[in-house]
Amino acid sequence: MLVRLSVPGPGPHGGPRPHPAYGNQLNEQGVPGVAGEGEAAVPREAVRSMATGDRQALLAFLRSL
Repeated sequence: MLVRLSVPGPGPHGGPRPHPAYGNQLNEQGVPGVAGEGEAAVPREAVRSMATGDRQALLAFLRSL
């Protein structure tokens, strides 16, 4: 999974400002013999009913890494 990283404020070209230690993405896998930088998880919860009252099986992604 690719996870983009940034810190508050604009970067030098107006885009997101990269994280000072990890750059602009988290690498879960390193090159052979080198561990990855970390592991990302995307928590989610099941949503069973819609605002209209209809029942659906959906996943709501939570914004927490």
